[in-house]
Amino acid sequence: MTGGWYDGGDNVVFVFPLAHATAMLGWSIIEFKEAYESSQEYRKFLAELKWGTDFLIRAHTAKYEMVGLIGDPHADHENWLRPEDPASPRTPSKIITAKNPGTELAAEASAALAAAYLVFTWANETDYASLCLKHAMELYEFADKYRGVYHDAIPDVYDFYRSWEGYEDELAWAAIWLYGATQEETLLNAAKAFYKRSGQTNRKPFDWDNKWPGVRMLIARLSSDETMITETQSQIRNIIQISKYTPKGLIYIDEWGVLRHACNQAFLALVTAKLDPENSDDLLEFAKTQLFYIYGDTGRSFIIGFGEGYPTRPHHRSSSCPVPPRTCGWDVADDKVSPNPWILYGGLVGGPDRFDRRRF
Repeated sequence: MTGGWYDGGDNVVFVFPLAHATAMLGWSIIEFKEAYESSQEYRKFLAELKWGTDFLIRAHTAKYEMVGLIGDPHADHENWLRPEDPASPRTPSKIITAKNPGTELAAEASAALAAAYLVFTWANETDYASLCLKHAMELYEFADKYRGVYHDAIPDVYDFYRSWEGYEDELAWAAIWLYGATQEETLLNAAKAFYKRSGQTNRKPFDWDNKWPGVRMLIARLSSDETMITETQSQIRNIIQISKYTPKGLIYIDEWGVLRHACNQAFLALVTAKLDPENSDDLLEFAKTQLFYIYGDTGRSFIIGFGEGYPTRPHHRSSSCPVPPRTCGWDVADDKVSPNPWILYGGLVGGPDRFDRRRF
């Protein structure tokens, strides 16, 4: 298995959140293609999306089999090494199968590849788009036919990316994306049935573990269901209103990955605004406030290599390790003074604490 992305600053590939990142990248290109084009970044992001989808296709090693973890996360956390260092822990990849299923993983990959089908179809890369759709349909069948919690199939992920919300949100997420790709009514009906049974009362924010807000949004957009449109608008506004904020205005949902939560809610607000553009100034203002905070409007950028005062010591092994033949170890990780020797351009750090103080 080659390709894909490591998780955070570690040397481990967790395929479940990787698949979600791929799905979200595809969705963002679908929703904001003009912005990508006007910034002259469209082709770069198509290539980045393809890097993710190439990996997911490669990870789908048989119709009812998929790689779900590369590396040993516990051993990885005991070392601070370059990814290419021969001493870095190497272990066999962990997989899901029909006998040892992982519904969340297969369904999330299905959703990502279905979204990619739309992106690459509109980019006139029809052969590759068809390949994505083929794998998306097979993975959805795998996820639905052989149901099981993926962290039971791959216990090593339990302490890192346990699926707290269960797997029906991923099944609904895959079904609604496949409906968008194929217009098959049975898939829309399946997404609605999953949502009615398990997602309708969900009031939690949108993230890698909880897809229900995204499912709600896509059903509203793709079916023009007035009830779902109202629910979607109500739920994102409720999150905005009841959440805690830092003194400088950052939404503070959880201390881990503060900024990814802010980005998720900003994205959802921007897409929700499309449902009623004339009455969504509050959603647009919220999204802009969150994104401009990250860009540095309050005095510090949180995007590495961009703006003023950006972080110079992100928790990231390969950017922190010195030029070989110098060794890399915990002395490097524990150094709180020297900037990393390599700039991780474009990297988004975890974020500040709830009082806007340096935490990253």
